[in-house]
Amino acid sequence: MPDTNNTNIDLFLKITDELSNRIDNFEDVGYKFWIPLSISIGALMVSSLTVYLNRKQNKSATLQHIKNNVDNAKNQIESVSMEMASVKAKKKPTADEKRELDIKNQILNSAIEKLLNAYNDGCDKYFKKQVDQKDFIDLYHKDIALYVEKFPNKFSKPLTSFDAIVKYYESYHKRTKP
Repeated sequence: MPDTNNTNIDLFLKITDELSNRIDNFEDVGYKFWIPLSISIGALMVSSLTVYLNRKQNKSATLQHIKNNVDNAKNQIESVSMEMASVKAKKKPTADEKRELDIKNQILNSAIEKLLNAYNDGCDKYFKKQVDQKDFIDLYHKDIALYVEKFPNKFSKPLTSFDAIVKYYESYHKRTKP
C-alpha cells in the first residue's frame, strides 16, 4: 500500500512545477501581453468609476425631482391658504363667499393630496434605493411623520393609497421616536 503522505507531496510538487512553468511562459510574452492587459485593467477601473459616479448623480437628480414636487405642492397649499384667509376672516360671509370658500377648500385638499403623493413617490424611491437614503431621511423624515400624525385618516390601512409613506413611517419613524 503506497504512502499517502508521499503521494500528496509528489502531487503538490508536480502542481507547483506546472504553475511555475506557466508563469515562466507569461514572462516570455513580454510587452505584447502586458501593455494591452494594463490598458484593459485601466479601462475597467475607469468604467467602474464612471458607473459609480453616474449612479450617485442619478440618485441626486431623483432626490432633486422629489424636492421640486414637494416644493411645488407646498407652494400651491400656501397660495390657496392665503386666498382662503380673506374669505375666512369675514364675520358674515355671503352665500357666494361660502361657495367660494368651499371651492377653495376643495383646491386645498387637492394640493394636500399632491403633496402627499410627492412624499409617497419619494418613499417609494427610497425603498427602491433610487435616492441617497441618508439625504432622504435628513430632508423628509420629520415632514413625513408630521403629515402621518396630522392626517391619520389618510393613512389608515388597508384603504390608504399612500402605502410607501405608511411603510416608511412604520419602519423608521416609530423606532427613532424618543
